[in-house]
Amino acid sequence: MSDECEPEIVDVFEHGIEVAMGTGSPSGLARLATRENDMVYSGYTLAILDRDGTSLNHRVAYLLFSPGPYQTSDLWVEDDLRYCLRSALYHLDRLINLYADKCRLFEELPAATNSMQGNTSDDRMYFEVDAFLGAARRVYDSISKVLWKHYVGRPKGRWRSVRSLVESDANLASIPADYAQALKESWDAFGEKLTDYRDVVMHIAPLAGEGATWMNRYDGRWGATLGLPTNPGAKSRANFDNVQGNGIDALGYCYEVAVHLVGLSEKLTALPAVESHIVNPSPQMYPLRTKSFVDPNPKAARINR
Repeated sequence: MSDECEPEIVDVFEHGIEVAMGTGSPSGLARLATRENDMVYSGYTLAILDRDGTSLNHRVAYLLFSPGPYQTSDLWVEDDLRYCLRSALYHLDRLINLYADKCRLFEELPAATNSMQGNTSDDRMYFEVDAFLGAARRVYDSISKVLWKHYVGRPKGRWRSVRSLVESDANLASIPADYAQALKESWDAFGEKLTDYRDVVMHIAPLAGEGATWMNRYDGRWGATLGLPTNPGAKSRANFDNVQGNGIDALGYCYEVAVHLVGLSEKLTALPAVESHIVNPSPQMYPLRTKSFVDPNPKAARINR
């Protein structure tokens, strides 16, 4: 008989706190991810979990399951949506790992044994936040392209942005009413602020503030906080309110956005016109990426998924 033990399954909670499964969770903190091998997809180091414990990675992987052969161009815009979601989850995966690294550092640091607070810094954490914000914001644009393809369908005149869709009753009237309502509520609750963060990174300044990661005790364990300003709409570095890390925690914010966008995308792909096209793709009727649709080798372009 082998004396080897099964490897520990480690869960990751808010603030990057790692806990071996079955050893108790930090009081009041939600589980964000697990390192359980059977749940981790290739290219990722953990499975990001919804509040009910389902894997966001798994749900995104099967967002566009088409059983039959089809040309890649038949599902261009639909697959763009999945690509943006996978990109966002990848950067969230990296961010969770960086948070966890800081927690392990303080747990192993002798000087921190009797401390209750501390700080460190690692610009890579903000690099991942910046990348996540861009990928997450592109999810909204991808959603608008899918809606245009299936419910308007003209080769020209597509909405300039998702904002122009949700802020126009006439535009919203062109898509199913239930989803129009869900998209508008999503934009008000998540999209507007996400766009403000993205615009700050693109046009004004990094979100890093002082660049510090603040460390605090949570139920006896070290946890990290990376501050984001609560007021990105101020559009001024001098007016941002996260100077001492007292703004929104970056990991918590990015996680909530990811959970929401996966759910919003699942609602989109469940719409009858979209779902029927995914199950039985029909040829692209108008070009979105090229001036003319010419498939030089249609047989080679056909795949099975």
